[in-house]
Amino acid sequence: MSRLFARAGRRFLLRHPGQLGLALVGIALGVAVVVGVDLANDSARRGFELSAALVTGRATHQLVGVSGTLPDAMYARLRRELGIHRAAPVIEAPVRLPAAPDRAFTLLGVDPLAEAPLRDEVTPGAGELDLVRLQTVPGTVILPQPLADRLGAKIGSHFELVAGGREQRVEVAGVIEVDRARREVAGAILFADIATAQELTGMIGRITRIDLVLSPAEAALLESVAPPDVLLLPAESQGQAIVEMTRAFRINLTALSFLALVVGTFLIYATLSFLAVRRRQTIGTVRALGITRRQLFGVTLAEALALGAVGTAMGLLLGHLLGSGLTSLVLRTIEDLYYAQSTAVRPGVSIYIKGALLGLGATLIAALAPALAAARTPPRALQSRAALERGTRQRLPTLAIGGAVVAAGATAILMVDTQSLIVAFAGLFGVVAAAALLIPALTPWVIRVLQAPAAWIGGLPGRLTARAAAASLSRTGVAVTALALATATVMGIGLMIASFRGNVADWLDQTLQADFHLRLAPGVADGDSDALRPDAIATLRGLPGVAGLSLARWSRIPTADGWLQIRAIEPGPDGWGLRIVDGDPDAARTSLQSGDAVVISESLARRREIAVGDSFVLPAASGPIGFEVAGVFRDYSSDRGAVVMRLGAYRHHWQDENLSRVGVYLAPGADAGALRRALDRFAADSGHLNLAARAELRATAMRIFDRTFTITEVLRWLAGLVAFFGILSSLLALELERTREVGVLRAIGFVPAQIRTLVIAQTSLLGLVAGLIAMPLGVVLAGVLVYVVNERAFGWSMDLAVSPAGLAAGVVMALGAALAAGMAPAWRLARMPLAAALREE
Repeated sequence: MSRLFARAGRRFLLRHPGQLGLALVGIALGVAVVVGVDLANDSARRGFELSAALVTGRATHQLVGVSGTLPDAMYARLRRELGIHRAAPVIEAPVRLPAAPDRAFTLLGVDPLAEAPLRDEVTPGAGELDLVRLQTVPGTVILPQPLADRLGAKIGSHFELVAGGREQRVEVAGVIEVDRARREVAGAILFADIATAQELTGMIGRITRIDLVLSPAEAALLESVAPPDVLLLPAESQGQAIVEMTRAFRINLTALSFLALVVGTFLIYATLSFLAVRRRQTIGTVRALGITRRQLFGVTLAEALALGAVGTAMGLLLGHLLGSGLTSLVLRTIEDLYYAQSTAVRPGVSIYIKGALLGLGATLIAALAPALAAARTPPRALQSRAALERGTRQRLPTLAIGGAVVAAGATAILMVDTQSLIVAFAGLFGVVAAAALLIPALTPWVIRVLQAPAAWIGGLPGRLTARAAAASLSRTGVAVTALALATATVMGIGLMIASFRGNVADWLDQTLQADFHLRLAPGVADGDSDALRPDAIATLRGLPGVAGLSLARWSRIPTADGWLQIRAIEPGPDGWGLRIVDGDPDAARTSLQSGDAVVISESLARRREIAVGDSFVLPAASGPIGFEVAGVFRDYSSDRGAVVMRLGAYRHHWQDENLSRVGVYLAPGADAGALRRALDRFAADSGHLNLAARAELRATAMRIFDRTFTITEVLRWLAGLVAFFGILSSLLALELERTREVGVLRAIGFVPAQIRTLVIAQTSLLGLVAGLIAMPLGVVLAGVLVYVVNERAFGWSMDLAVSPAGLAAGVVMALGAALAAGMAPAWRLARMPLAAALREE
């Protein structure tokens, strides 16, 4: 009997290819989003780790300078005085290749004679290379084979390279092979002799770091004799810090993809529930003929798993294709926000296995409830439509109580005082689960409220529409819940993005105070240019129309927790441009002005648990210096954190007189165009400065913001696409259930046009109900994303902006999805022959 029922099930699906196809699409889209995001995240992460391993080699430690560089004499001292021989000097600098402008490259300057203990790439026997020429001829480099292939270069070839702000011609002195695992990332690295790298980058007499292979005793010795402006750090600490830097970003994307899978799972449940409802007569018949509950349950689950297997396979293929596009978006976002890395690698097979397990698991979870319901219902009740509706309504209070309990649990989780992002997302998913339980109970109330307006607007068809929707809660409740969840997800993410955008715009307006900004061009080191020396600053102050200047030196200092940004500022006429969010703003600015204190960004305060009034120790040229934290300021430019101090205090402790940027303030009534032309000439004469007006910098920052959230928008609209297919599947099943009802209406005089109007009106009503329910849920999801998830992920706070336009757009989306999904069923039912409609069931 179970075999006959299984065969009947297969025939039913084959007779309704639309239902079958939409069920498969619902599974496939959910799996595809998760797999695509995982592929992108894993590709970017492994790409960086392999790049870092290629650059670091077998080093256990790194010797770095507080100023960012070391005198190359330090290397000679290590070998001669301390007897540390497993050491190699390194210059690591970003460079550009005009022949490949779409990719970031790194120049690695090394000493081939010292490389053997640390790296194998630039050593005798490593490949086809001329080490003598590399060390004796200026402007020579070694290329990994992938990069040589891309440039079409071979030994003796020449190409252009931009380093230190200058375009220079270099010669290929060798081409080296790399192992297969690192072949994809090796195409972004060029090797040069250490002396050649110093000449190319302008770092004469300086190096970036010294890579070391140390025993514990050697590490302790070196740490004890190192000068105060030199730090010994574990080699993996810097790479791990950067991996951790992007961890929150990657977790956010993964969570959003799982949110899409949750929506997809619910839509799978909706499809399977409708299939079970559609086949109640058949199920009742086979139960009456002797099939047991266990057999029915097993056949139903096997049917669902077969659908899940096919849909998951489609999802894996679609996810593979989606991953390629998402990888480029992830890499671009990482480059905009964190570091220049435009290299991806092929992800592991485990991601596809994970996607397959998730797809099958989601299908199994979604199928459990319909299978249990079918197995537990008596045969007579399975044959009765009224019994189905009565049972559905009897379950509503239980669902509502369960939803309230889950909502209380989710609220408790979100209120837990922890910085765990996993806990935050657990609370977010708890909110979604609570909504899934509460929406079926809310649906009849909302429909009841809309009955009177529907009757007033649509007359008899409107009254029939509302009453039919209320009377068929077993069908309409699931459809409304599926669409409301998907709409709320899209709405919540949209409100979060809009709120973030508004906060960033306000922050830029407060931070960019000067009318014009002069900054060193990319690739130009602060100490390599005279563009912002004291005499140049004096020239700027004397230009007609200049009301004042703000001076800034932005530098990075190494710490055990990664590189930390210091922003040393001499404020201009309009003050510091800081919004103090913790601490007394006036007292903080007074302490800053005195030079005895610092203010730190929100992300740094949260990440290191630093409070106002604490002492914050920073490594300086003369040794560690403790500063009082006078306040915490809002900053959206970095989630790793920044420290702001008075320029004079920075120069005193770090013995650094360089400047990174200058803000120029326009005097009241002065000619902005004339000053702009004068500053253009000043920047052109320097050869190393870029000039931008405040509005230009603001526009650039907002473009980067919009580009950063492109992938979030993609995931948002993918969730909307899942919603559309889900509601289409639900409505197709719903209208199949209404075939006999439509036949009766046709028999009493309804014409096809009226049938179409009736069906479209009912689907539109369901869309409106879903949109109205999604409005408060979307605001709640946006609040969780803004006040919990983003603060824990990135460390910065922002205000939630709920716009009526954003809420209305969500309602329109739900209404539009339902309307579009209802067109096909309406057209088919209106054209169905009367006799065929009356013969149904």
